[in-house]
Amino acid sequence: MPQLFALLVGVNEYHPQSRVTNLRGCVNDVNAMRDFLLKQYKHLITKPEQIVTILNQNATRENVIKAFQVHLCQQAKPGDFVVFYYSGHGSREKTSAEFLRYESKGQNETLVCHDSRLPTGQDLADKELAVLLSRVTDKAFKLVILDSCHSGSATRSVSDIASGGVGRFETPRFGDVADSGRSLKDYLLPGDNYYTAQPKDKVMPPASPHILLSACDRDQLAMETSDQRGLFSKTLIQVLTDTNGRISYNDLQQQVRAAIASGGGKQTPKIEPFEGFAGNYGFLMGKAVDTHRHL
Repeated sequence: MPQLFALLVGVNEYHPQSRVTNLRGCVNDVNAMRDFLLKQYKHLITKPEQIVTILNQNATRENVIKAFQVHLCQQAKPGDFVVFYYSGHGSREKTSAEFLRYESKGQNETLVCHDSRLPTGQDLADKELAVLLSRVTDKAFKLVILDSCHSGSATRSVSDIASGGVGRFETPRFGDVADSGRSLKDYLLPGDNYYTAQPKDKVMPPASPHILLSACDRDQLAMETSDQRGLFSKTLIQVLTDTNGRISYNDLQQQVRAAIASGGGKQTPKIEPFEGFAGNYGFLMGKAVDTHRHL
């Protein structure tokens, strides 16, 4: 019987020495997503521990990477469903020289963990997330949901549409990483030599079948609402609730996008299927579904 394994990360509170602006709705987003999954997909969850949450000061870069490897990479079997969900600041940084040949903008899209902006810290880069996803069996159904700014091609600012709120983005960091790009040895954790083991002229992130649902395009900001929720996450869960989860990824993205636009939102949620993952598959379903919904 298929199982569901989910890792849900939410960061409202950043390390006080990092000077990163705190957010308000990320923990609420994680709790809402966890409650929705436990209720709607209980047939895939035999024990609550299959959904792991990492919040605030616990959401360090090291903890997120280790939890991904232990909870998702090591546990998921063929036919299982794997969800990585992140709610927090997103950003960009100059990519490593070895990636410039196929990175048109020369940037990594990143997730800002609790300790990312300490002097010795690092964001969680799209190149790292790609490696982690590749370590989950390709025969599992892998879903990534990112409620952060600049999330449209990888991987949040805050503003209520009606009353003015806050955005979920952290400006690109200054200093060594911003000036020269991250060294290959600084991807993943010490001792994990995925990129340094590749020939210098053939360094490339691994490909694996998965689908990405993101809050906005790579040049947009993801917003929070006045009731302390991510606009994207709140709308996403509402559409899923209204449809009892019986909706394709393509239709889900269209309905979420339409709902945000009708409310005056200026972010455009995106869907990106990778390596043959079909957008007409039902949300957390291992088959195509036609909901016959037209906007």
